[in-house]
Amino acid sequence: MIFNSLIELLRSDGSIIINKTLAKNIGLNETIIYSELLSRYCYFNNRNELTADGYFFNTVKDLEDGTTLNDYSQRKAIKKLEELGLIKCDKRDIPAKRYFKIIDDTQVIVKYLKNEGSLRTSSLKFKELDIENFEPNNTNINNTNKTISKDIVTPPKSILDTKSKKGKKARDIGTMRSMINAFTQNEDIRNKLLEYFNIRVKKGLQPNQWQIILDDLRNFAGDSASIAVDKINGAIAGGYMQIIAAWEKDKKNNFSKSKFDNTAGRKAEAVINMTEEEKKEFEENLATDESGNLLQF
Repeated sequence: MIFNSLIELLRSDGSIIINKTLAKNIGLNETIIYSELLSRYCYFNNRNELTADGYFFNTVKDLEDGTTLNDYSQRKAIKKLEELGLIKCDKRDIPAKRYFKIIDDTQVIVKYLKNEGSLRTSSLKFKELDIENFEPNNTNINNTNKTISKDIVTPPKSILDTKSKKGKKARDIGTMRSMINAFTQNEDIRNKLLEYFNIRVKKGLQPNQWQIILDDLRNFAGDSASIAVDKINGAIAGGYMQIIAAWEKDKKNNFSKSKFDNTAGRKAEAVINMTEEEKKEFEENLATDESGNLLQF
């Protein structure tokens, strides 16, 4: 879909990357906020965690961490983005949290990307955009042609090429950092997770692996911040690949390997030092089959 392609163009993850034409048309702060909200939208959408009506939450602190813009600058930019028809903002839950919705209107987005009759892209190449992929109400954009590639000006290749390995790694890092913010509102846990993440990411951490690690931590620690911090500290100190070890997960879930004791409750060293009478009694208590042969495991 053309809307998804535009999101990939305008979103920001590990770095603050903006579209210059968009910034010129709607404002610098507005573009920074919009790009960050697109990144958050992609994160929640990929995990199927948008609300039924397409909203996702993002706190003032989260948005400041991602954009460096303070509360006042955020409110001012968000208000303008609403007026421009790019987003919707709502307050929900108790205590109230800010929820956002990206308005799926390709025609509006393209309008703000126009510059002297041309569409400019800053980080994603659009060689051809198939008009048939537009929503029915948006087919008035260059409707006489099957493609709009003639109207697209492709600038020099960005340092952060989204199709390169470096570009993918940077995007993955941004996604995983966002997962930390979405995991908890507790600053102590966030700081410890970030410390562990900065160590672990050097060992080739992938988003799907990071999600498993976070899920394991949530299942193990529950609502206890102290347990979570202790486990993260332990993983940092030990340089562990996982915060919650496999045996800890098994213990938490009451999983254990079946064990069979064929020593009649006696330790090995005790068996060695038995008297002849004790050995005879010991052997009589060992498990045997119907033929009297000792069972082996």
